[in-house]
Amino acid sequence: MKLILKLSGEHPELPKEEIKAVFESENLTWKTVKMLEKERLLIIDVNTGDARINEIINRFSMVKYAGKFLGIYDKNSFHDSLHEIALEISKELKKNESFAIRSKSQSLAEKLGAAIFQLGFKVDLKNPNKEINVFITEKYFIVGVNLHLRRDFNKRLPKVRPFFHPTAMHPKLAKLLVNLSRAKKGDRLLDPFCGTGSILIEAAIMGMECYGFDISARMISGCKENLKFYGIDAKLFVKDSLNIEEPLFRKFFDAIVTDAPYGRSSRLPYGNIEKFCHRFLEVASRLLKDNRYLVMVMPKKVEISNKKFKIVNRYSLYVHKSLTREIYVLKLN
Repeated sequence: MKLILKLSGEHPELPKEEIKAVFESENLTWKTVKMLEKERLLIIDVNTGDARINEIINRFSMVKYAGKFLGIYDKNSFHDSLHEIALEISKELKKNESFAIRSKSQSLAEKLGAAIFQLGFKVDLKNPNKEINVFITEKYFIVGVNLHLRRDFNKRLPKVRPFFHPTAMHPKLAKLLVNLSRAKKGDRLLDPFCGTGSILIEAAIMGMECYGFDISARMISGCKENLKFYGIDAKLFVKDSLNIEEPLFRKFFDAIVTDAPYGRSSRLPYGNIEKFCHRFLEVASRLLKDNRYLVMVMPKKVEISNKKFKIVNRYSLYVHKSLTREIYVLKLN
């Protein structure tokens, strides 16, 4: 199935890396058909059908639009090919379905809509059964059928949860981190510094079995309150994640995803970030299954001295003028 994706402009690499990670986690092969960098439009061919695609695309956090790709047309020949394009679009419409054309060009939308109307389909601009999008670039018109991504991050912002803490992560970033871990539905995912539960909430929504540790009993209590608010079940423990020895959790987790407690309004464990990171990776190597991923956010670049982990990628993510976060994607050898 061919898709057209409109990528977020928040980062030059992360949207494509997230797509790659999600498809990898779902054991799907895919290839790029065309990338239009200026417009951030990515056309891909992925080996899955309509039945799975909505679940998969709704995992993406850094994709603004997803549609079924119908065609790419040279601007100079588009108007001469209106009937042909209308016929192609009509294959996506059932007998009594309505449609609407969405485009920055009102004239183009009207002409293409008229051509489809003449084929016997009705127009409904307010509540159509199918929404047809025409993207306009310097050289091309690109046509797709909107697959309607769910974008409900506002319902899960830290400020609307019953338990608030200023260090809580935005749900979009939390979802991105989970996706970069290559975790999939049914996998066991651990956030060893879970705080208010931002990462666990997004992982649970995607069907993962979630575990959270935090050294603070107050944070675990607040995390439970937040998870309950969203009807989410997770296994939470008051634990010092730098000192875990229980054999129960040895090689137990399919993914570890966390925002490290690098002194966020509290004293940094082990005195500095390098010592903290060294100790944490030592513990994580015992908890994580081999050949699986750990994704962690740090306040700055750190040296990964633990040879058990391979650095797959590192990304600098600008948050605001006084904060840039470093995202590390590590794989346990």
